[in-house]
Amino acid sequence: MNEEVIELAIKLKLTSTQLHLIAQDVTRKEIKDVMFSLKNNNAPGPDGFNAVFFKRMWQIVFFLVS
Repeated sequence: MNEEVIELAIKLKLTSTQLHLIAQDVTRKEIKDVMFSLKNNNAPGPDGFNAVFFKRMWQIVFFLVS
């Protein structure tokens, strides 16, 4: 599929308000809120680290993930 087809499909499915919201940058607060809402013992990501690692090391890794 080319980009024009994808863009048209998105515009037909989303309201103008929704389109505006997904175009916004993700804030650091949103990243932290999501990270700290995860269960500690979830499955590790492709890097081998689970949520508890990122929560405990937040002051160090925060600048790498945001």
